[in-house]
Amino acid sequence: MSNFALRILFDEVKARFALEGPQANVVFGKREPPKQVNQGPGGAARVAFVPGDPSGKAGKYVGAKIARIALGSRRTRSLGTWLETATVYVWGKDPDAPNDEARQYEAARLLHDYTVRAIYRSSVGHGAFTLSAPQWIRKDTERVNGAEIMFLLEFEAQVPDEAPPPGADTTVRTQAEGPAEIAVDTTVDPVVYETDATDHTPPQV
Repeated sequence: MSNFALRILFDEVKARFALEGPQANVVFGKREPPKQVNQGPGGAARVAFVPGDPSGKAGKYVGAKIARIALGSRRTRSLGTWLETATVYVWGKDPDAPNDEARQYEAARLLHDYTVRAIYRSSVGHGAFTLSAPQWIRKDTERVNGAEIMFLLEFEAQVPDEAPPPGADTTVRTQAEGPAEIAVDTTVDPVVYETDATDHTPPQV
């Protein structure tokens, strides 16, 4: 399970849509909004979470805050708070009236409202986030495929003073483990020599 606020938020929004509806494909990453193959049932029906704003800015740092934690949970000292930014793209469609712009508007607005509700009801929500800069995404086509809204989401993410979890290898090695290989030329099939192995290299069987 992730410890990062945006990933937790995304997972919880996706789970709420799967549990309560409406049917929509909830996706993550900057490569998702331009795609056409990730639409939900009936076409469009997609919510995409993208880290950062459209220009790539990721937010800003502020001082540490006392975060709400569940009863019995361990509190980790915070080194600061990252007011992290994400962009949410909500693409809705009424497949029964593809040429009716009013119906497409309503479909997008409905999916938008469900998305905001899912964000609010997540463990990251409840006052720890702000929404801003809603914008319709207009495509210069005679027949539009639904309607799409984007908005910015800013939320509080802790920068914890915490050691890496057990098993995480974040050290820079200063001693080789096993035979080191040295290539003496750059031809297609270079000659390779091996140095002596370190003392703790397991014997070859």
